[in-house]
Amino acid sequence: AKASAEIVAKGPDGKPIIGVNDNVAPEIVFDEVYKKSRALLVGVWHFDDTNHLQSFDRNKIQNDLNTLEVALVRNGFEVTKLFNNRLSRAEITKAIEALVNASGPDERVFIYFSTHGFADPNMPSEAYIATSDCYLNEPSVNCVRLKDVEYQASRAPLKVKRSGKFSWRLTAVFPDWA
Repeated sequence: AKASAEIVAKGPDGKPIIGVNDNVAPEIVFDEVYKKSRALLVGVWHFDDTNHLQSFDRNKIQNDLNTLEVALVRNGFEVTKLFNNRLSRAEITKAIEALVNASGPDERVFIYFSTHGFADPNMPSEAYIATSDCYLNEPSVNCVRLKDVEYQASRAPLKVKRSGKFSWRLTAVFPDWA
């Protein structure tokens, strides 16, 4: 059976347009799909490696996280934010691990970074997320390796099932705050 929904919009004259569209997916009530929704928002604005990583405007990063937090809370997420003058690799990886370990089956998990992201200068197939103690010339020492975040995300017990296997999806977003 096709789902249909009443469409209400404003036309060019500002008057409401009412109609029925039979190609609209039914509304999803996330409380019935997910037991719980958890999010980790990470904002890094200050970097020790001033030769390679430009610091961001602290307020822009904070506003980015606050705006996203409001949207996520409206959609039923329990949000944890990491935003300090300095955030080390250890603090970030500990928070990711805690988020994944706290999640259970049928829960939604979301991780967001507002910081620099870059490819390893010596091995471009390796991507990193910049922390305050990260140095571009030594990324494996204190930067967060994207594959490590992917590994942690793959440990989360998820509901999405495709082809008989559980799957996960990681989206990393790096706003351009320069």
